[in-house]
Amino acid sequence: MNGRRFVVDASVAIKWVLHEPDRDLAYALLDDRLLAPDLILVECANALRSRVARGAMPPQEAQPALVTLREAPLQLSPAVALLPEALALGVALQHAIYDCIYLALGLTSGSRVVTADRRFREAVGRDMRWQDHVVLLSELTR
Repeated sequence: MNGRRFVVDASVAIKWVLHEPDRDLAYALLDDRLLAPDLILVECANALRSRVARGAMPPQEAQPALVTLREAPLQLSPAVALLPEALALGVALQHAIYDCIYLALGLTSGSRVVTADRRFREAVGRDMRWQDHVVLLSELTR
């Protein structure tokens, strides 16, 4: 494990169990110290359910994938503790609270948020106060 620390969101973590673009970049993050709100597991479970519903994943693969995600080397923080700051960020950015919970954790922990969600990155990028706190997985340099 190296000395870097990041907050990862569900769009990155889900790549650890699904064959998606930039999967190799998501795997490379496993060498870093990773933080996430506990909400990440709920969001990943929903992504797995969506895959099954679309027929893109066999139902019997969803549970083992969730187990893998639960065992990932993530330091989880309670999302409820981040809600006041996430709400303020969501109002300021006019963006979903779910994503702003990750940003709130990044700000409180002094860590950059890594995401594969371009809409989230673009929303944060429009505000100079926080634009450097979120980076796209595909643009993260080693």
